[in-house]
Formats: sequence, structure tokens, C-alpha cells
Amino acid sequence: MLRALARDAFLPLSVAEHAARHGMTAAELRAVVRRAAGASPKDYLLGIRLGRAKELLVGIELSVAAVARRVGYDDPAYFNRLFTRRVGIAPGRLREQQGRAAPGGWSDAVPDLRHPPTIRSTPSLAP
Repeated sequence: MLRALARDAFLPLSVAEHAARHGMTAAELRAVVRRAAGASPKDYLLGIRLGRAKELLVGIELSVAAVARRVGYDDPAYFNRLFTRRVGIAPGRLREQQGRAAPGGWSDAVPDLRHPPTIRSTPSLAP
């Protein structure tokens, strides 16, 4: 069930619509997801969406609005507020910090092959 939800996480579906796609009631889906993931379906889906948004923000050069659309949010302002509230840092700020933390990420500098580029992991950025 979690795999199916993860696959469909970026579709604009409510929890009830996700449940109906799998022949369940919303209450049954909540119980299954809570048992398997320890979270509500809404929080589980949100975690997947925000995790993918972090990857896109750090990994490729898309506008924040384009990232928002790719992870299922039509309103970039809402996405920005939600991301900031849940992740603890604004999407643009995350990109700035992670870009500087990854040598060669968004700079002209050629990284030293003896010390390959890495993306710093901080507790506040964990999904």
C-alpha cells in the first residue's frame, strides 16, 4: 500500500480519493498507513512530496514554482509557505545553502578529484 501511495504521491488526490483507488474507505487507508508508516496518509504523502522537492531544489536548476508544480502544488506561494513551515527553511534558501555546500554544484570551480563533491546533510533537512 505504501508503495502505491508513493507512486501516486504527486497526483492531486485527496486521502479519500487515494483510498477509493484502492477499494478502501478513508478510515481503512488511515489505519493501514498508520500501522505501516507510523503517520497519517496526508503526512506520509507530504513527506514524499517535500523529500522530492528537496532533491529537485538541490539537484537541478528549476525555479521554485517549477519544483512546486512537479511535486503536485499549483500554487507556488502555498508551496513556499508549506515547505518553509515543514522543513524549517525556505526553498530558495535551501538551494543557496546546499549549492554552496557542494563544491562544483553551482560554481565555476572545478572540484578536486581527490575530494569529490558532497552534499552536506543537516538534521533540519531530513525528510
